[in-house]
Amino acid sequence: MNNNDARMLADKLVMATRFANFSRAEKLLTQGAALEHRDTGAIHWTASHGNTDFLKKLLDAGASVHDRDLNDAKPIHYAAWNGRTETILFLLEEGAELESRTWDGQTPLFAATMHGHLETVNLLLDAGANPHGARDGQISPLNWAKTQMKNDAIAKRLEQATKDWDSRGYAGKPESPKPAPHP
Repeated sequence: MNNNDARMLADKLVMATRFANFSRAEKLLTQGAALEHRDTGAIHWTASHGNTDFLKKLLDAGASVHDRDLNDAKPIHYAAWNGRTETILFLLEEGAELESRTWDGQTPLFAATMHGHLETVNLLLDAGANPHGARDGQISPLNWAKTQMKNDAIAKRLEQATKDWDSRGYAGKPESPKPAPHP
C-alpha cells in the first residue's frame, strides 16, 4: 500500500468514527488504515461516542489514550464532554491522565462540569480529580457550575469535594489523592 492509499484509509477511518459508523471503521482498520491524524483522530471520536469495544480495538492496533488533538485534548476529554462515564472509567484503567489539560486548561472534570454531566463529575471526583482544577488558572469547576451552568446538583457535589480536598490539606495542589466515595 502506498502512502496516498494509507492516508486515504486513515481519513476514512476518522470520518467513520466521527459519524459513529463503527462497522465501517472496523473494516477500514482491518484493511490497514493508519492511526495517525492531523487533528481529531479516530480514538477521540470513538471516545466521544462511548464505544469502548472499538476503543479496545484501536488501542490494540497502536492508538494511545495519550493521543492529543490540535487543541491538546485527549480521548478522556472527549468522553467527559459527552458524559461517557463508562468510557472514562475504561480510559483511566488504560492509563489516561485524570488531570490532563487542553491548551486552554480544561481538565476532564472541568469538561464534564461545563457540559452538565453529574454522573461523570461524580466518577472523576471519586477517581481523585482535583476540584480546584481551574481553567486557564482562573475559573474552577465549582465557579463554572454556580455562575455559568447554574447547575445546583453539580455545584453541591463540587462544593463538598472541594471541602473534603481542602480538609485533607491539598488545597489547590496538583496531587490527586483518592477521596472517599460520595454518599
